[in-house]
Formats: sequence, structure tokens, C-alpha cells
Amino acid sequence: MQKAGSHLHTIGHGRGGSHAGLLDHRHATSNNQAFDWVKSQSEKTTWVKRARWVEDGNILTSSGVSAGMDMTMFFIDKVAGSAVANQVAAYAEYDGQWTDPGADKWA
Repeated sequence: MQKAGSHLHTIGHGRGGSHAGLLDHRHATSNNQAFDWVKSQSEKTTWVKRARWVEDGNILTSSGVSAGMDMTMFFIDKVAGSAVANQVAAYAEYDGQWTDPGADKWA
């Protein structure tokens, strides 16, 4: 379990974070359908194509809306522990996967 602090989470293409310079010299991912376009918008970001989400320090980016749910559950697991994450998932009737960010069948 990790203490929560200041974090930035982006869902989808992460373009706003990259345009603001928040993803400069960071690893990030983007929506797969717009990946090449987003990648062309920021040469200072290392874009990871095959990822549901990418964690780089205090920044988490996801490759889309459903991947954003996986990313959020990963974060809950990280800061509050597996028991809490499992309770949240059960309450939300969420049956996603938040343990392997590389398990992205759409990439």
C-alpha cells in the first residue's frame, strides 16, 4: 500500500497533458485509434503503444475509457490495497483487469 499524494491521471489521448508539457520526458500511452496522430503532436513524450495504462512516477495515462477503469482500479489497489480494490470492483460490478497494463488486445 502506498500513501496517496499528488497525481495526474489522463484517460484517452493524453493530448492535453502533452500540450501543457506535463508529459515531457515521460512515458505515456494514448487511445489506439488516434495513437499515431497523438504521437506526432509531442516528440518530448515516449509514447507506449501496447499498454492499457502507463505509470511514470506520479502520472498515469490510459489508452481509452475502459482502460481508464483498469488504470483507476490499479491506482486504488496501489494506494489502498488489494482488499479495498476488490471491494470497489465488487460494488461497481466491475470485472476488468488491473494487474497487467500490457494486456491490451486492442493495441
